[in-house]
Amino acid sequence: NSAMKAAVIVFFTLLTCAWAGNSRTRWNVVFKGAEYSNCETVFKYVIYSGTDCPDYAHDVKHWLLGLDCAYDVQSEPQAYCGEYESCNDGYHVSGYKWEGGKRSYAGHTYSVTYPGYIGITEVPYIVHGIRKCEKGVI
Repeated sequence: NSAMKAAVIVFFTLLTCAWAGNSRTRWNVVFKGAEYSNCETVFKYVIYSGTDCPDYAHDVKHWLLGLDCAYDVQSEPQAYCGEYESCNDGYHVSGYKWEGGKRSYAGHTYSVTYPGYIGITEVPYIVHGIRKCEKGVI
């Protein structure tokens, strides 16, 4: 009967998305540019989740940018500088850490403001979810 087939299809789709969110969630940290104005340089970043089932994507627990802590920077939302463990591999990274709690599939903008002019360079990042961790360079 067609009602039973439709129910099976819906159940299979939900089960597939739950599995995909658990096993295939990938975060994409995107550098959105830098702007120099009023003797400050503002760098902007957005995190997106890379899954086909956004409602089941893992939230970002916390993430960090491997930036020099020697500068007095402003961040939005507030970030904290320190040394943090990378992806449970014993490797440590110094930089600015943001606490998550944000649904990452919709994208959320983070910014770092440095005094003066700062040039653009590649920066390492680490994103932690509940059971997943990714690292890369942007």
